[in-house]
Amino acid sequence: MAGLVRHAITTAFEMNCEAVFVEASIPARGLFEKLGFELVCEQKVNVGSELLTNYRMRLNRPNRGRGGKADDARHDS
Repeated sequence: MAGLVRHAITTAFEMNCEAVFVEASIPARGLFEKLGFELVCEQKVNVGSELLTNYRMRLNRPNRGRGGKADDARHDS
C-alpha cells in the first residue's frame, strides 16, 4: 500500500499541489506518519449507530528548487 500512496503523493506534487491531505483510520495513521504526514486534527465521524475516529493529516510539498528563498540566495552572486 505504501507504494501506491507514494505514487499518489508524487503525482499530486508534479501537478503543483501545495499539500496532500488524507483522512486516515486508526490503523493507517502510522503508515502516513512514516511517509511524512503530520496530524492536523482528530475527527469523530458518525456512521450509522457507530462513532468512528479518524485523523485528518497533511503532507506539504517539499521546497526543492522551486524558486524559494534559498534558491534566490544562490543566484544573487
